Amino acid sequence: MLSGCAGPLTVHYKSVSKAKDLSAVSIVVADVADVRDASHRADNPRLIGYIKTTVTDMTGSKLVIDTDVAALVAKALRDELAAAGYTVMGAGDRVKGDFVVSGKVSAFSLDIGPRDEIEITVEAVVTETETGRVIWSGVKTHKTGRYAGVMGNSRETISAYISASLAGVVRGVIDETAPMIENTRAAYRQIEARRLQQAEPEQGTGRLVITSVPNRSKVYLNNVYYGLTPLNIDIEPGVYELRVSSKSYKDAQEKVSVRAGQLTEAEMEMQGIDVK
Repeated sequence: MLSGCAGPLTVHYKSVSKAKDLSAVSIVVADVADVRDASHRADNPRLIGYIKTTVTDMTGSKLVIDTDVAALVAKALRDELAAAGYTVMGAGDRVKGDFVVSGKVSAFSLDIGPRDEIEITVEAVVTETETGRVIWSGVKTHKTGRYAGVMGNSRETISAYISASLAGVVRGVIDETAPMIENTRAAYRQIEARRLQQAEPEQGTGRLVITSVPNRSKVYLNNVYYGLTPLNIDIEPGVYELRVSSKSYKDAQEKVSVRAGQLTEAEMEMQGIDVK
């Protein structure tokens, strides 16, 4: 016998990652695809299983969550990456990030019964934007069971069970991905940028630190090319016309004042060119 509310279950995802001393690279979480077998979702992307025993505040025999499974996994990836210390960007910013994480959900089921049985399988691929190189790909699975205990199940306990199980899968992806990211050019540039920013400017000069969206944009000072962003340079004090340029974007420019012995930061964001 089932009792209580008949509405879908809200999964309150809670990240478990701890901030680490990682390179401040940006990661885009692309759309995650739900590729579960049709028999496991019955053409409903929010159906994850069946209820075969009493749940104190739920009715019905189907376990349906209030969001698509793919969207829930994408949120978990974003939340865990951000908690780990990375800059996380949306799927629409694919060209702006240093890395893109894409994924597929091939299993996501939970049956509530005398013994609860859960299975989550996520296939993930991490690609370096600059080179198009896949730096990590793999499959992570969490499959286990539990007894609800003398108090039985409720919406809260089921939500927490799903959240903890999904977190274990996503953490597995991040734990194996992080060392690979740290050995890329994007990570090395971040480390070098921090080192240069912390050092004192050369005698009689000022330091100009230039970042941009998108990254790896060409930098011009008074129409003289200086390199690609992120860029740290020590130059003579004065007022400069700064311009950054990148293919498929409108140039961004502004005047910057550099003072002797001081740090000047310029954050340049370019607008994409509409292609009709």
